[in-house]
Amino acid sequence: MDRSGQLVGGNDHAAQARQCFGNVFNALAAIKADPKDILQMRIYVVRHTPDLVPAIFGAGGDIFGEKWPVCASTWIGVEALAMPEWLVEIEVLVALP
Repeated sequence: MDRSGQLVGGNDHAAQARQCFGNVFNALAAIKADPKDILQMRIYVVRHTPDLVPAIFGAGGDIFGEKWPVCASTWIGVEALAMPEWLVEIEVLVALP
C-alpha cells in the first residue's frame, strides 16, 4: 500500500514487494533506525513458487542496495493475506540502539 492506502503493483508480486520493502525502509527512517537494526524479517508470499524468489529479493535489493539487512529471515508461502489483492507482506522486528 502507498501513503494514501492504495494498492501498488496490482497482480505483480515483485511490484508489491518493492512497495513493501520501500515501506519498511521508510518506517526505519521514521524511527531513526537503519537496516542493520533489523533483527528478523518474515516475508509472506501468496501462491509462492520458487520462480518468485529472485523477483522478490531483487525488489528488496532495489530498495536496500548494499544496506540489505543481515538478519534472521523466513519466507512463508501462504494461501491468502488479509485482503484478496495483497500478494506480499513483510514483517520486521527492529532493535533500536
